Amino acid sequence: MLNTTLFSVSIPVNNTPSESLILSGCRVGVPEDQTYSELDELNYYALNNNDFEWGSVNIEICCENNFLKPYSDFYISCVSIRADSKILCKISRNTSIKQQNYAKVTKEGKIAFGISYYFSSMAERNLLLHCHTFCIEGFVAFKKKTNVYGFMCRVGQSEGEWIMEEGNTYRIYHNQNIDHLCH
Repeated sequence: MLNTTLFSVSIPVNNTPSESLILSGCRVGVPEDQTYSELDELNYYALNNNDFEWGSVNIEICCENNFLKPYSDFYISCVSIRADSKILCKISRNTSIKQQNYAKVTKEGKIAFGISYYFSSMAERNLLLHCHTFCIEGFVAFKKKTNVYGFMCRVGQSEGEWIMEEGNTYRIYHNQNIDHLCH
């Protein structure tokens, strides 16, 4: 049976209420062998929705629960995924998405938002499944489309274990609508 979680890392963070978005974890998994959940599907923004029959990957980014109302809509734009310094995808947004996506609270009490991506080839799939470093970056907005944060999460293997090397957020676009951002 396939272990559906490629890696899952988290770091301890001092949790004080603020407007800061503090990344504290990343989980990457292949959903093929997981039991399907309609509620979980609401947490994943689909970067592409053309199933090439090579499967998909679910990426869940966790951040500290600094929000007064943690169960909010979220919006994604301008996502790049890299594995071992090779670009897996670079997508501005999926314009065919009509479904709303919702942040969730994990069993650890963290806010999580998810991104899913369908592989377009077996080589692309193998690149991710056998990588030693992984990086995802893009923009996310919570509650309203003008509450935009940039995020970058880089994880790598060290002595056979996955560790979060960097997890940064940026507040570049104040009052900019996330729909107007592109690569």
